[in-house]
Amino acid sequence: MENTKNRLLAISYEIVPLALGVAFSFSDYTYIGVAIILFTSAWYLLLNWKAVLSDKWALMVLGFFLAIALKDGLLYAIGSGSFKAFVKSGSRVFVLGGAAGLLNAYTRQEIEDIFGAALAILAGAVTIITILMRLGVIPWINNANTFGMSFVWFPLFLAYIVQKKMRQNAAALSWMVLLAGFSIVLFEAIGMREQGSRTAPLAFLVGSFFMLASNSRTHGTHVQRHLGYVLFFMAIIATIYFSLTFDGTINKLLANRQYLWNAFAHKGLEHIWIGWGWTDSADNVRMINDYMKNTPFYEWFVSSGFGPHNSMLAMFFENGLFAAIAYCMLIFVRITKSTSPFGFFDISLMVYIVFFSLDAFAPGGLSFLGFYLGICLLAADKKRVMSKDGGDRLLTGRGV
Repeated sequence: MENTKNRLLAISYEIVPLALGVAFSFSDYTYIGVAIILFTSAWYLLLNWKAVLSDKWALMVLGFFLAIALKDGLLYAIGSGSFKAFVKSGSRVFVLGGAAGLLNAYTRQEIEDIFGAALAILAGAVTIITILMRLGVIPWINNANTFGMSFVWFPLFLAYIVQKKMRQNAAALSWMVLLAGFSIVLFEAIGMREQGSRTAPLAFLVGSFFMLASNSRTHGTHVQRHLGYVLFFMAIIATIYFSLTFDGTINKLLANRQYLWNAFAHKGLEHIWIGWGWTDSADNVRMINDYMKNTPFYEWFVSSGFGPHNSMLAMFFENGLFAAIAYCMLIFVRITKSTSPFGFFDISLMVYIVFFSLDAFAPGGLSFLGFYLGICLLAADKKRVMSKDGGDRLLTGRGV
């Protein structure tokens, strides 16, 4: 049985980079990507569930989101919650379980190779789609933020590989890759008639900073972790402050997000302990209409049904104060469990801190950003041992 499982994992290793690349490229607006992510999660959970159950960090992450799903299920059972909120939170547990199975199936290097290939496919696909949309060849099928939020990861990964594997001119080449990547996301963000993600250049700069700090001089130190703590602490303080205050200049800089943050924060305070559960666009319009109707942003809000646009605020609004605090603690502990120097998933988590401070991504979501955030959250450093053949292996499973 074990030999069969290993053969299936070996075959899957050849297929999963392409599968995830396709899923990441299309999961935002078709069910093709969603179906692939669900199938991939089910496949690795089926093959590697024992490794997941022996992974204490994975169980901690899964336990947190399982508690939310059970809360939503109980509220639905007593008539105080919605079925869709229960399904949404339950699906996150399932996808996170599959992501943990994938991470525990291969070595860290193999996992990085899988996601490097998938991110390359995504970068190529989103570039082609964006060019065709801007030329008017195809309809505008992507959100304006999609290119920036999808493209940033591959240039960072390419710089990481250059820095990690090249012995000569690695620093100069990694700088060139990072400058090229930053120029592309910056131009798409502010240089086009229809602007893209203005968050992406800032997120890319943060990723580049942690990337360039990942060198031999920082090996064995905790400098990057401390900087990660500072970044996350600043994000928490900024979220609280800007959700409870209002400044017209700041609101304009944040593309009207402060209207949303104020509304969702105050609505969340009405259900401060257990939150309102997951909401869709129609729910958002219905629930925070009173907080938005006297703002200049009202018509745009009604037409789109925007959510909180901040992951920490979304956690508070959906699940209450204790869940929001626990979520922040979970990310704090994840930073503590980063490698030294940072690996690629650690660097990606730093990028996510910028992104999810200005948008709402749920780890374990069925789109690329949610699934990959789940991977970054789960891909914590673990105690390693040497196998009999001299290879690097984990105490739990074969994975990272």
